[in-house]
Amino acid sequence: MNLKRLVKQFLVTSRNKLKKKLLNIERNVLVLYKKQDIKKVIQSRSALYLHLGCGQIHLPNWINIDIVNTAAVDLKWNLKYGFPFDDNSIDLIYSEHFLEHLTLDDGISLLRNSYKVLKTGGIIRIAMPDLEVLVDNYLHLWQTDNWKKDLAFDRTGNETACELFNIGMRSWEHKYIYDFNDMKKRLENAGFGGIKRVSWGKSDHLELNNLETRDETHLIVEATKL
Repeated sequence: MNLKRLVKQFLVTSRNKLKKKLLNIERNVLVLYKKQDIKKVIQSRSALYLHLGCGQIHLPNWINIDIVNTAAVDLKWNLKYGFPFDDNSIDLIYSEHFLEHLTLDDGISLLRNSYKVLKTGGIIRIAMPDLEVLVDNYLHLWQTDNWKKDLAFDRTGNETACELFNIGMRSWEHKYIYDFNDMKKRLENAGFGGIKRVSWGKSDHLELNNLETRDETHLIVEATKL
């Protein structure tokens, strides 16, 4: 390895370490600033359930979290800072149509942070679009009318399979679309076990039943912190 490459590698490593330290400082400052808000949402709860990227959907008995303050939000928080909760303190984590809006690196970070805050035996349930379904639609079903009615479609009159695929991958600020095998790998790398694909609205765990709200949710995965 030549000197130029060594210097470049050193600078990249140093920059990443500095970025991580600064992010951690920002997080600690925000936790202090929002201490009362955090205390308010966890007090008097016998179990802690987190609903990530809730948007307009408020789940009763869950702590509904989003970066944008809406009527559904219990705690406004940017999840790039991790979670403002103690490690091993959370019982359940749920999200629907959230993870695909993060870059792959940010998604991996979210899964690792989720593992840290979950109690042993805690469960994460992730609901999202499915790349396999999108590919199947591209190959076989692109001439159906449903996708053409979506507001993301340009209505140029030149509907093609390619346009359908790109809408699915790029619209709504999508960053990374998973299939089951990829999602399983990311969860395993974060430390999770008991990873399984589950059906829309159904779970072996009472609190995780009937949570999905969107017809286009085709990939739903549950995993456990063992």
